[in-house]
Amino acid sequence: MNGVDRGVLSLIKFIKLVTIMKSFSLKILLPIFGIFSGFSCNSFTKIPLPNPTLEDPLTITRTTNGDYTFEFAEKGTYEVYLGDSPSSIDWSKPVFVAKETKVTRSDLPQNKRIYFGIKGVDGVKYITGERRISIHSIVNFRDLGGIPTKDGRAMQWGKIYRAGDLSNLSKKETEYFNSLGIKTIVEFRNDKEIKKKPNKLPKESVINYVRVPIGDESGNVQEALKKQVLKNRRNADFDSQAFVKNVYKEFIDDYAKQYIPLMQLLLDENNYPLLFHCTAGKDRTGLGAALIMGAVGVDKKIIMDDFMLSNYYRNDHNNKVLRKMTLLGVRQNVAQPLLEVDSTYLQGSFDQMDNNYGDMNTFLDKELGIGDQERETLKSILLTTMASEAEPTD
Repeated sequence: MNGVDRGVLSLIKFIKLVTIMKSFSLKILLPIFGIFSGFSCNSFTKIPLPNPTLEDPLTITRTTNGDYTFEFAEKGTYEVYLGDSPSSIDWSKPVFVAKETKVTRSDLPQNKRIYFGIKGVDGVKYITGERRISIHSIVNFRDLGGIPTKDGRAMQWGKIYRAGDLSNLSKKETEYFNSLGIKTIVEFRNDKEIKKKPNKLPKESVINYVRVPIGDESGNVQEALKKQVLKNRRNADFDSQAFVKNVYKEFIDDYAKQYIPLMQLLLDENNYPLLFHCTAGKDRTGLGAALIMGAVGVDKKIIMDDFMLSNYYRNDHNNKVLRKMTLLGVRQNVAQPLLEVDSTYLQGSFDQMDNNYGDMNTFLDKELGIGDQERETLKSILLTTMASEAEPTD
């Protein structure tokens, strides 16, 4: 082929390309341009990291490289002891003594859950651990341990967990997940959610998996709610917060009895440690946690503090999703209240319990079968004193 032939061939290819591009631009590029032109009207403002709402005497966090950071709420000198479980803490010798309110340690065991016994110079002794479980592939994965009750006791560590979906559990984190010793997983998601993001549980683990869909099992009700939100995605006057608050009231009016299987599982000590979860780990799971804490005598103010803690632990995830939603044309005033929790949401459930039954205890009894005897059983299983029962007496 000579140079003239190559030139003619190149010209023909160019003409074909131009023709294709014209067609492509008419059918694809212009609609895309129109969509992105609309995006420019929806600005994204990053949600600032809120302060933790639950007051712990000691907050323990881990970085992605495994370093532990200990932040004490009050100044003082603290002896820190270590154990593989709350009952196996070795109180004979501290692993270190903390004299600053913030201490970072890189010499502690990796790839497994550990617990800490704390002794202050004033004689106060208690057990604690990571509240946010450092499995970063699971959103809002938390231990309900250490939460105080009105009678001066506290919920045991390593007994009951709450989380978002487990679909992204990575292989490198399975060893840590297995160290939690979870025996029961209660699944709140509907059929469509599970099909879209099935849980990835360690193959070698023996876990009793119990499906307890909250809402509509098929997912049709939730889909209808999503369509309502999408319909108003560009509506500057759409009140997403009031919309979600109403959903929380409907939980009490229409779906309360769906929490019965969870509460029944909690009455059998053989089912622990137990993990319950939904997709985001904040709404169906948040209400479930509130019901459990209410049943064992946690004050409503502290229940609310734990509920609102989801905004702290989900902040990074919320910002990533919010950015995507605004790029897809959803106004931030519509999207953000759907990603976060607000005190009015859970308060809506509390108010509905009071309006329908007079108080939470009556609601628990009439709707969930958790009367006085069942509440005492839950307390005997889930509560402990702040000091370790395994610690030798002085």
